Amino acid sequence: EDWVLEEREIGRIWNALSRLGIFEVRDASSLYVRIDSSCQTGLPSLDPRFEQAFLSSTDFERLPYALGRHRRTLEIGAGGGRGMVLAKAMGAERVVGVEINPGIVSSSLGGFPGFGVGPRMAADPRFELVQGEGRSWARATDERFDTVTITFIQTGVASGSAAFALSEANLFTVEAFTEFLALLSEDGLFYIYRHGGNEMLRLISMARAALATLGVEDARAHLYAAINADNRAALLIGRSPFRAEELAQLDRASGELGLQILYSPSGAPGPRPPNPYLERLGSLRADGALTMDAAVGLYRTLVHHPSFESLEATYIQSADPREFQARSLVDIRAPTDDRPYFFFTGLESWQDFGLYFDAGGVQILGGTVILLFWMAVAFTLLVALLILAPLWWRRRAERRVERRGERDSERGGLRGLAVLSYFGGLGVGYIAVQISFIQRFTLFLGHPVYSISVVLLAFLLSSGLGSMSSRRLFESGRLTFARTVLALGLVLLAYNQLLPVVFRSDALTWPVELRIALTLALVLPLAFLMGLLFPQGIRLLERTAPRFVPWAWGANSAASILGSIFSLIFAIHYGFAATAVAAAVLYALLCLPAAAILRRGA
Repeated sequence: EDWVLEEREIGRIWNALSRLGIFEVRDASSLYVRIDSSCQTGLPSLDPRFEQAFLSSTDFERLPYALGRHRRTLEIGAGGGRGMVLAKAMGAERVVGVEINPGIVSSSLGGFPGFGVGPRMAADPRFELVQGEGRSWARATDERFDTVTITFIQTGVASGSAAFALSEANLFTVEAFTEFLALLSEDGLFYIYRHGGNEMLRLISMARAALATLGVEDARAHLYAAINADNRAALLIGRSPFRAEELAQLDRASGELGLQILYSPSGAPGPRPPNPYLERLGSLRADGALTMDAAVGLYRTLVHHPSFESLEATYIQSADPREFQARSLVDIRAPTDDRPYFFFTGLESWQDFGLYFDAGGVQILGGTVILLFWMAVAFTLLVALLILAPLWWRRRAERRVERRGERDSERGGLRGLAVLSYFGGLGVGYIAVQISFIQRFTLFLGHPVYSISVVLLAFLLSSGLGSMSSRRLFESGRLTFARTVLALGLVLLAYNQLLPVVFRSDALTWPVELRIALTLALVLPLAFLMGLLFPQGIRLLERTAPRFVPWAWGANSAASILGSIFSLIFAIHYGFAATAVAAAVLYALLCLPAAAILRRGA
């Protein structure tokens, strides 16, 4: 960003999604738009002198245009319109850009004279920038395109601030890729710009799965990948197989643009042995010499070594992709709507668990997941020191004073364990369900900000109503602990089946106000049930063992803190549906036996 004139911030826009800072740049070729603190886009200049310079500055971005399949082009996450200008300059007749941030759209449509795409739209009605969320827009449109693209879309603000519940990416899932491929004409092209290596391997996994959904069993003839010297890569996915003449065009264009071919069905750049990275990684593991520094060094040496196939080519051509994934150090499985963590790279196997705490892993996993595991350790220690230790010390002092005899002591010890189990189970279960629902409804509501606001409101409101109703429902005999936990478990399991159906339905195209209303209606019954159990447990303790009430609050607080971290780790590896099942199991295994022990005291 050294070309950005930091002292020349000419605009600042706040909205529900982000803070935007608009800056001048040194050569006046565009306006730089900083999104929050870590992402950016640009408003291209309307001065025709800069257009040719802009085109000359691109390399991998121009590769897809070598095919001539771009008469009708759609860009998801268009930002200020830079990619749209490129498409128009390369000969596209119909160009549509979809951008979720209304501040960026309004800025590009005329907020800053001399920049953006507003005048271009006025001059050509086939050139259009629209405000909307990519997947809901794609679901609603009947238009078909020759080219669909998503580029370097990522907001790192949430993960950078440790707000992990906001960090998933629902544009980078198998279901999203399937929907975008469905927008194409029979000979259409879907392409993605990302980084080479592990990111590209995950894109290949998603491309394979999405094509399989559309009936393509062997994806090799449908894929093409190339990379520039800065590790910026393009993956091209053909709705139909690439023809021999098209592959020749792509191979030739890659050479002219200075790109390294990662994979071409033509065999370019020539026969080479398969990449040996996984074999050598396996040797390190077998010898007990696998460290993150060793793995990173091996990865950087071999991933695109000129003497071997690229790692991407070896993966695409592997006879058993699942076996390739299982041997990988990092998780390259395809993210799905149930597990949409494209930007969270974890380890593939739990046998390598210790490597999460190896600082060298930042170079291959990134800092986010490693930070999450270190947070788990740190918060476990803090919870033990600040919550559990004071409670244990207080209980120890109480027992010295009481001295009620061995039998009462044993009974109190059993009751204390029951308190920890019951209220700890409630804390972990509640926070796990709440966080997974915030993440799940991000897809449905269109943005993490909407999801956390609406879902959190629904949970707090409805579980509060459940707590208010708890005494009346339990004392009347209409509810028992067992009935409540059973109902809660059944609702959680039912939602695992219901929510994917809702998210795949036309409800995704509804106005956001209606989607918010439906979200509230779906969350309220579940949260009401979840709010019943805590106050009933406290009332039971107040009658039978009031000295354990502080323990109940402490156990619940500690479990909520730790549950928020461990549930995210679980969701990243196994998905939201599995997290909901795990929460239901915890409610049953921890809360029901503990409630039975507490009731015996009553």
